[in-house]
This record gives sequence, C-alpha cells and structure tokens, in this order.
Amino acid sequence: MRIFIDGHVHFYDCFDRDIFFDSAWHNFQRAAERAGSPAEESRLVLLLAEGGRENRFVRERENRVPPETGGSGTWEQAVVQEPGLLLFRNREHPERTLYMAAGFQVVTLEKIEVLSLLCQQRIRNGLSLGETVAAVQRVGGLAVVPWGAGKWLGGRGALVRALLGDPSVFVRAGDNGGRPRWWPEPAVFRTATAVHGPLLSGSDPLPLPEEARRVGGFGVILTIAGSGHENFLQALRMELSNPDADIQAYGRLSSMTTFLIRQAQLRLGRRPERTGADDAA
Repeated sequence: MRIFIDGHVHFYDCFDRDIFFDSAWHNFQRAAERAGSPAEESRLVLLLAEGGRENRFVRERENRVPPETGGSGTWEQAVVQEPGLLLFRNREHPERTLYMAAGFQVVTLEKIEVLSLLCQQRIRNGLSLGETVAAVQRVGGLAVVPWGAGKWLGGRGALVRALLGDPSVFVRAGDNGGRPRWWPEPAVFRTATAVHGPLLSGSDPLPLPEEARRVGGFGVILTIAGSGHENFLQALRMELSNPDADIQAYGRLSSMTTFLIRQAQLRLGRRPERTGADDAA
C-alpha cells in the first residue's frame, strides 16, 4: 500500500476550510497519478505541526471550527477510533478521504524549529535542541528538524549538523515545499539521509490565505506491505521511525519569484495573489 504524506502542515484560521481540504485532495491526487497509484486506493495523510497559537486539531475533533473560516461543510468527519487521528470524507464524493494526525512545532532555545509529529502532547518552547528532541521522544512523538530559510546557518547550522550526524539519537530531517529551486540543497540532507534515512518533508504553508492551496502538494510517499492496518496511526509511527522505511519524495519546490512574493507579502501582512500552478504536486 502507498501512503502519501504531507509531513509539515499548518491549518491556520485564515485558511478557508473547503479550499484547504479540496486543495489537499487534488494535490495528493496529482501526486498519486504521477506515481501510478490512484488516490482512492491510497491513504492520504496530513501531519499537523501546530505552533503555540494553533489548536486546530482539537477544534476539528470537537467540531468547534472558527466561523470565519467559511466552508460549506463539504468535508465531514468520519469515524476513526484512534486518538490523535482524524478522518475526513467529502460529502459529495465519499471516495475522497483524508487523514489528519496531531502534532506540533516547537522552537528551541537556539531558535531552531523541531517538529513533534504523530503526538498529542505539546512540548514547551525554549528547551535546548538536544532537550527538545529528547522530550519529543519521551512523549512518543516523531522528531523532525525541518529546513527553514536562514535557520540552518552559523552556530545554529553547526548544531543541526551535529544532531543529524549523530546515530545515537533518531531524528529525521525534512525539506520544505517553500524552499526555492535556486536555493542549493543543504549538504546536511545527505548526512541526515545516510544516518537516519530519507527526509520526511512537507508543504509548510505560510499564514496567508492563499497558502491553503499548497497543502498536500509536497511531501513523501511511504510504501508498506499489505493493504492496511487496524491501528493505522501506530503503524504509521512505527514505519516512519524506521530508518530503512521505503520513502520517496514527491512535489516541486517554489520558483524564485513565488518565494520572494510570499516572503514580502508575509512581512507586509497582505493576501497573496495566485501565482499559477508553479508549486503544484
């Protein structure tokens, strides 16, 4: 079975709910078609990485969706028994389903981002990098260090390189669909892959309304034996914690123009215009 995973998802309140889910589905669908695996026969998974001000997983689980997010209710929750996992189904096309798993984004003392994925317990900000990774592992999360523009340079870069080169502590690196194509791939990716296995990457949308369209457009394909698992979340955590897991990347990085426009509009607090299909899966 193939599992398509966006490994770095934010679900900001500025996102339209229907656009978020519709975009995720269609982006996954395009990736599945290119991989020769129909989306309806695959599992499509959004791994949330919620920051300190985000609490979307709980609100979706408890049907407390902010009214300003709009949406016609096209996507509804379906029954799933595993805590930490939600399943959404499209009312008009019931064959379209999306999983969403709880998880968090933590900022360390050194201002390095660490993801605590597949986990319902928050880790507080402000711990050192090593303490943060250890805390993620104690609560059963999967630790991922995601790329960020300018965040792996200088002293912080040295800490990241040391961590990702340490075979005694399992932590994956992750690429970011917002990284521009002209930005050289960090050399530490090769180190991380050699020591800890393939990258666990994701779209990492910015808190701008149009960024909801990028969700599901960048990530990884996990291939596992069999047709599924009763305890899907547990199986997913186990597979993603295996350095030898069969993981392949999918999606396209941003163009220079798109990257610069997004960064400028983020800083100016303006809603971005569509930049075309440049960043589709």
